[in-house]
Amino acid sequence: MNELLTITEHAEITVSKIRDIKHNVISEEDRNLLFDVAYKDKKGKSRYIFSHNGKNKIKACSIVGSVSIKNGLTIEILPKFARGHLTEESKKSYRKTLINMIRVSNEKNFITSHSQSSKIPMGEMPLTNYIIELFTVSLLDTLRQGIHTTYTKEINNSSYIRGGILVSKTIQNKFIDKSKVYTSYNKHSAINLLMQVFRTLSKILIQDENLSYTARQNLHDIYLLLDGVEIINLKSEDFERVVFNRLNDKYEILFNQASFIYNKYTPFSSKINATPFWSILFDMDYLFEKFIAYLFKKSGIKFKEQNTTDCFTDLDKIVSARPDFVLENINKEVISVVDAKWKLLSSKQSLYGLNAQNFWQLFSYMNLINQKEQISGYFIVPKNSDDFED
Repeated sequence: MNELLTITEHAEITVSKIRDIKHNVISEEDRNLLFDVAYKDKKGKSRYIFSHNGKNKIKACSIVGSVSIKNGLTIEILPKFARGHLTEESKKSYRKTLINMIRVSNEKNFITSHSQSSKIPMGEMPLTNYIIELFTVSLLDTLRQGIHTTYTKEINNSSYIRGGILVSKTIQNKFIDKSKVYTSYNKHSAINLLMQVFRTLSKILIQDENLSYTARQNLHDIYLLLDGVEIINLKSEDFERVVFNRLNDKYEILFNQASFIYNKYTPFSSKINATPFWSILFDMDYLFEKFIAYLFKKSGIKFKEQNTTDCFTDLDKIVSARPDFVLENINKEVISVVDAKWKLLSSKQSLYGLNAQNFWQLFSYMNLINQKEQISGYFIVPKNSDDFED
């Protein structure tokens, strides 16, 4: 199992010749491998998760999750509100917070369900291990209740008649063997794309030595339970081809989880020097916005998310405004503009840690969206201190 280094967003890591996890030190080889690890932002652009921060230091960006590289190192990145010395208890608490944010957000909110999560304590392990162990426990339980089968058409050439006789094909064969006939019949089979996806993914994930013993044992059992189901060259497009109905709908949530794990976690090689790694990473700015959207829905507040409003449409050129959220009254009139900021505020700094550009941007949204009446504007930030009133 890999060595685990737990840090927070924007944290520095010291680089030396020899790795020393206890003192947050990684080796030069670790650094070189980590600089190949990238993720795709919400616009689909590849971005690296670490940057140089001096000669012997690297710095994490605003990404959370974990990444495992081939030389035995896993780096877990927790949200930046996890400040101070990280104890085992505080890690558990921050992991729980992160998992709950992922669960209720629109960012693949089927990763964990309430019924599943009771089987595995949250916070006991890094995010990736938790997600995959949760998936394997649920999939194995469901498969043991009954493997999904479909009817497949079988054509047989024998002396025994089963199903319907293929007359023309049998006549053509009479010149070769008059004792046999061709028949066609439907047969229940577990060889279908849904089961092929599960068996193939289990084979891929077994290769990851960083997973817990329970997860790897479950994957092994899943692989054996689906014996006879062929391994396929799994691609992202395969997850678009499976259709669910009343016969297989019990697998739909698990299939969505499998799709998430395949697209977010399965290893791939960088174009630079073919360094394989495993990772599940989230853009924390994006995740926070989705979390705020969930809170608005839960509170019954009428809102629009990332809604583009065209302003000055009577001119030759259109000016567009796209705030994070606009709040509406019962007449669907905009009454407030909201900007979600994943920032830790400080009463010791001017503007509480925000910058003047943040305020000018919010002020511009307020005036562009409603040029006739005054509307309010808000920043929503994570509470990380008792220095501020609610």
